[in-house]
Amino acid sequence: PVVEEEITEDPPVTDDVTKEDIPDEEDFGEVFIRYNNVNYKNIDIIEIPFDRNLPYQKFELIGVEDEKITWDIYKDLDDLIPSSTFTDKDNDVLVDVMSKTNQFILSAEYGKEKSIKVQIKILKEEFDLIGLTATHKNKPKRIAKFDEILYLVDTPSITETEKEVIYSIKIAPELTNNQYHKRDIGWYYDQSGAQSNIPKNEGETTITRNLRESSSKISASVKAGYVDLLEKNVDVVWVDEDKKTIKVVPPDVQNKLNTVFKNMKKIEEITKKFGKYKIKLSPKIEFYGSKFNEEDESSRFYKIVRDGGVNASLELKYEIPLPPPYSIDLTVPWVNYKIGEIGAYISIIAALKCSGVLRDERKNNEKFFTKTKNTIILNGEGGIQFGAKADILPEVKSVIIYLDAYGKAKLSARGKLEITKDNEYKFEPEVYIEPLIGGYSGEIKTNEYVIFKSSFEKQLSEKIKIYP
Repeated sequence: PVVEEEITEDPPVTDDVTKEDIPDEEDFGEVFIRYNNVNYKNIDIIEIPFDRNLPYQKFELIGVEDEKITWDIYKDLDDLIPSSTFTDKDNDVLVDVMSKTNQFILSAEYGKEKSIKVQIKILKEEFDLIGLTATHKNKPKRIAKFDEILYLVDTPSITETEKEVIYSIKIAPELTNNQYHKRDIGWYYDQSGAQSNIPKNEGETTITRNLRESSSKISASVKAGYVDLLEKNVDVVWVDEDKKTIKVVPPDVQNKLNTVFKNMKKIEEITKKFGKYKIKLSPKIEFYGSKFNEEDESSRFYKIVRDGGVNASLELKYEIPLPPPYSIDLTVPWVNYKIGEIGAYISIIAALKCSGVLRDERKNNEKFFTKTKNTIILNGEGGIQFGAKADILPEVKSVIIYLDAYGKAKLSARGKLEITKDNEYKFEPEVYIEPLIGGYSGEIKTNEYVIFKSSFEKQLSEKIKIYP
């Protein structure tokens, strides 16, 4: 069989041809065009369901023998110049009907200016374009619909940032790709070496593009549908991370924390009672914060974020000996013989810590920030403990000592940053050391005889208010 040539131009759909379009005086006799074992007369209509994978179809001229046959394909009956033509003595021809327009004329000329024509109609499902989306790959909630913008954040890197975006359309009714022609769906976007007004990825309902960071809006549109082509558009916009150092912890909170750690010096209210003992403070206080943009994982927008916090700590370790009457000599009363001494002391082992983060954020389509993290907490450990220990002179033998000292003042620190009903921060720490009551009881024996016995208890300090 003869294989037809390609039609190079897609004509518009025409109305069905009727026999009134052909002169009455022409006599075709018993000549047919056969397709799928069915004979068709002049101007009959052959309907072929659309199938993108349909192979070349065979048409035969029946009733003509030993004649030169010229097969022509026309856009319509008014077309005088065929879009394809081929001459042979073969009575059949193979035509790629799926590559043609939805309606065309197949003509067979034979003998002396005799011809028969049939109208080929491709039956296609009608469908409409109803949706277009752009989705950040592997982030299904980051999706923009048509006429919307998907925002991508460009974080600093040595190489150019690239991110994949999946574009997808929705049609109604849903069809398989064999049920519509490739040219019924076309994508339009800028691509190196290609014209933006030329359709790309024809026939595809989903495409993936690797987008590089850009200062310009990146647009993509699609035209789809049958009978009517509809167009929809979606945009992608790159945004710099734009990270900057800022103060996030409110000034009022910073001032209160600085005061709390500075006021730990008030512990000297105890130590100065027992001598010129000064407490050296070396607090470590760090306030940090930054402002930056980041992609919102649950939407197409990006977030403006203010993130920061505090790390602060202070540790105190002191052992301060106490003068008489808290410390005493151990003397055998009836012989006035000194065998040693009991040394009283206070031990300061305390730690004050404050840590946590603050985070405010808003989407770029919102006006106000929302506080999303608040974990700043102040707490204290340890305190001041009273103690005593006995020292016996080396030359004293066979002595048994019983000594029990007690007394502890706990460092209490409470403070948590709260958010008020007005969405403001509130921080009211309370730090103090409990009153210290210390004492001891002691007994010394030698050869089952009690040679010394004493006890002591006294309030060594009042409550020390560190803050407020």
